[in-house]
Amino acid sequence: MSDENVQAFRRSGQTGKTRSVSQPSSAEQARHAADAKRQKLPRGSSDTFEVRKPHKK
Repeated sequence: MSDENVQAFRRSGQTGKTRSVSQPSSAEQARHAADAKRQKLPRGSSDTFEVRKPHKK
């Protein structure tokens, strides 16, 4: 897997839906974006983050 065109996604703990939280970029940039968002989550939030390639439509 190349490190290009990787996105950070936020998965809602309540609904299980995922939302992109970064533009497609390098894996390192996507990881930084996910870490920044994770730190802003309210305490006790069940949301999770994943860094992966977007699924092809």
